[in-house]
Amino acid sequence: MEKYFGVCYYPELYPKEKQEAFIREDIENMRRARFNVVRMAEFCWCLMEPREGVYDFDWLEEIVDRLGQNGIYTVLCTPTACQPVWMARRYPETLYVDNLGVQRSYGGRHYHCYNSPIFRDLTEKICLEMSRRFGRNPYVLGFQVDNEMGQEHSDRCQCPVCRRKFKEAMKEKFHGDIGALNEAFGSLFWGQRFDGFEQVEPPAAGSREDAKSNLGWRGTNMPALRLEFERFASDSLVDYFRLQRDALRRFSDKPVTHNTTHLGTNAIDYFKLARYEDVAAVDHYPYALDETKAGSASVYAMARSYKQRDFWLLETLCGGGHGNWAYQGMPMGTPGTFRQNMAFAYASGAELITAFKYSVFPSGFENLGSALIDLNRIPGRRYEELCQAGQDLAACEPILNRTKVVSEVAVVLDYNSLWANRIKPIQKEFTYEGYAQQLVGQLAALGVNVDLIGADHPLDGYRLVLVPFAPILPEDFRRKCRDYAEKGGHLLAMTMAFSRDEWGSGIFEKSPVGMTDFFGMHVVEMEPVVDGQTDAPVRIGELTIRSHFWQETLESEGAEVLGVFRGTYRDGWPVLTEHPYGKGSALYLGTAPAPEDAPALLRWLLERCGVSLPPVEMAYGLSVVTRFSETERYIFVFSSLPREQVCRLTRSLEADYGIGELAGQTLRLPAKGFQILHERREG
Repeated sequence: MEKYFGVCYYPELYPKEKQEAFIREDIENMRRARFNVVRMAEFCWCLMEPREGVYDFDWLEEIVDRLGQNGIYTVLCTPTACQPVWMARRYPETLYVDNLGVQRSYGGRHYHCYNSPIFRDLTEKICLEMSRRFGRNPYVLGFQVDNEMGQEHSDRCQCPVCRRKFKEAMKEKFHGDIGALNEAFGSLFWGQRFDGFEQVEPPAAGSREDAKSNLGWRGTNMPALRLEFERFASDSLVDYFRLQRDALRRFSDKPVTHNTTHLGTNAIDYFKLARYEDVAAVDHYPYALDETKAGSASVYAMARSYKQRDFWLLETLCGGGHGNWAYQGMPMGTPGTFRQNMAFAYASGAELITAFKYSVFPSGFENLGSALIDLNRIPGRRYEELCQAGQDLAACEPILNRTKVVSEVAVVLDYNSLWANRIKPIQKEFTYEGYAQQLVGQLAALGVNVDLIGADHPLDGYRLVLVPFAPILPEDFRRKCRDYAEKGGHLLAMTMAFSRDEWGSGIFEKSPVGMTDFFGMHVVEMEPVVDGQTDAPVRIGELTIRSHFWQETLESEGAEVLGVFRGTYRDGWPVLTEHPYGKGSALYLGTAPAPEDAPALLRWLLERCGVSLPPVEMAYGLSVVTRFSETERYIFVFSSLPREQVCRLTRSLEADYGIGELAGQTLRLPAKGFQILHERREG
């Protein structure tokens, strides 16, 4: 599969009198950098449709064709993230309403309602026109729908249309039986029982601060109602994507995608969205001064899982930024950072990368951000570094094309559990999505490939599956866990797993509900570890770890006790068990290890479950991605430190390409260096 490398491009922002000369100059610079793709037009609705029903694509087609004639394809974006001012003025009912009843005004982006019939109609029309005009253009590689849907708190509209549709959705879900809704919601608590579906309103906020998240304590305190509204809002956004996708497909067979934001926007169940994409895509801005790649590993672990194949990285840091990077805690990277980040993304499964952005914005909200080319139009360090990244890709592309990332470990992330924890956090400093990402990063720091998957993802092929802090899991997932272990897999569930119904309510059964025979144990009691502090030590074999966030004491019903609490009133009580099941096993851990203790526990777990560790002695600052072909194994080794780093290999390997020096079983990596090593696969 050909790899694509380029930038996000905004020539419409150039002064009219200089546009022709700038574009000509840009194309020369792009060709020198080996760019073969740009991403364009996500904010151009006012240019594409300056007046309702009057479309103008001539300017855009001219740029697309000029780029294409120079070997540069375009990922063309629909412009619906920014509706034109004329639309907001003519149709104020299309504007977003927050949960204090305040209607948002125009002047930014994402100030519309995704459910508005008028907005949806105008959206469909502009997408049809784009499909008609560009659907068969040979230089258009594919379409991106909208831009980072759900950003700017646009995900939870409560306009009259959304309120009505939510009531209808609840009536349909509960088959018109308000008693069934009351029972499911536990609405009798605090005497909030509904008499009819007309009373079922979206959750309100008690203050303007609460309105930002829609989750404030002083607002609606019916967790089940709030959880259903999360699902409704997510489904509304997915349906809006489908509306655009279907319109784009009218005159085109080019792939359609959306630039998701990993877990930066938790408004959308991205696993559900991915069902309707032709290729998965993500935006990711690595922290430039980070000396690990834990965050990036988590992003790419999830992006690979959306479609179980390579993905597109449609925005990533190359010196550009939103507003002011320093203000946002995103300083510029030291030399080598951007080049290495590109190599890491391709190694991790990126098929296409468009770096953000080519040229500095002269005005607007993001005019303090930097880019490849400054306003002086003189290519500098950042541009030259991306040229080096283009050379790296050209050298590595044969390896990338004949190999793929294969993971033996997966971490399960369930959006229902994510939303439920946001509504009722187990404690102040804990977030479900944050912990899942941390777990992926800790596993990646041990050098193993890991996927971040949804509960509907197949489990076959993994040697170890971890299910952290997931109280709401579908019945189908329970069956998959049993089938997975039956065939030889090892599954570790962590505290609170399988403990709640689909509305987040407790169940009058032993926990893990419906799975005590599978795990061979049940939970006796539970309590939080206050405010992120560590509490009772846990002894597992030769390891001693500290509990974190939450603690559960267990009682075996046939499972082997592998770990117990020590030193408190829980002394001797089981906290980690393992139960044989079929050819595999089911493990249950009644706490989370403190972050500094997690690596040792995870290494112990990987070794116990037979997960292959890389032939690199891992140390702080090192990251490893392993790619496989039929006959060979390629190990991509990265050092994120701003100084030389020496790492040891556990067996002899051959050097293929990179910025490093291999001597025997010692690999020297310069600051921000990387090296590709390889060996033949056994068997």
